[in-house]
Amino acid sequence: MEANSSQSEWIELEELRAVFDSAPDELKKTLGLRLENINGIVCSASSVEPSILINRCFVIDQNSLNDVSVLNSVKQFYKDSGVGEFFLHVTGNNPEIANTLKKAGMQKSRGWMKFFRDTSPAASRNPELDIRKIGPEHAEDFARIVVPCFDMSEASIPLVASIVHHPNYHLYMGFDGDRPAATGALFYKDGAAICDWGSTHSDFRRRGFQGALLARRINEAIEMGARNLYTATGEEVPGDPQHSYKNIMRYGFAENYLRENWVPRLD
Repeated sequence: MEANSSQSEWIELEELRAVFDSAPDELKKTLGLRLENINGIVCSASSVEPSILINRCFVIDQNSLNDVSVLNSVKQFYKDSGVGEFFLHVTGNNPEIANTLKKAGMQKSRGWMKFFRDTSPAASRNPELDIRKIGPEHAEDFARIVVPCFDMSEASIPLVASIVHHPNYHLYMGFDGDRPAATGALFYKDGAAICDWGSTHSDFRRRGFQGALLARRINEAIEMGARNLYTATGEEVPGDPQHSYKNIMRYGFAENYLRENWVPRLD
């Protein structure tokens, strides 16, 4: 199958919806979680967790990006949610849309590189590492590794742990003996899969856990019936080479497209 940017955005949005769906109602209240469709722009927010992994929005109707009033409504949504910064994900490189975004008081931030992979099997370069699919018994361990690695606050540990209960999420962990060392998640739906939440505890870095976890998830996604596999990471910029970027490509992913991230301009 060929790389499909529409499907790549869709599966990532479905994954984000799953994070919200997995959270118990009381936790949603505690974190001030909101997920709303504002005239074709799906916006997620937390009044407690400032991470842009939660505070971001996906465009499902491109016409919305040509309407300053819609963009102002999006900004008001985040203001009402008590969120100072959020990411508006924008695909393509449209000068007219960029101009409208600027008129609405938005500015371009660091982009995310989206990757695509076919369904050829992946071979782990470190087959001796102990990689296991985990259940609820290790969900908190999973979250306690993920949260600091993704610069999230401790308040989000229960949120990340809750995804273990979602039927489309599959969680994996690398172990050193009995100690949880590294994490990775696979989200699969309708023939598409996305690899996410890859992180390693600081005590166990540079041992190959992320590569082994990636290979395991690729092969299990193929077994589930995935026809297209996706993942993403921040674009490479001077001073921050993004080590995960090279690891992703080492295991057969190819650059698909650079997605723009727009943030509110601080005047």
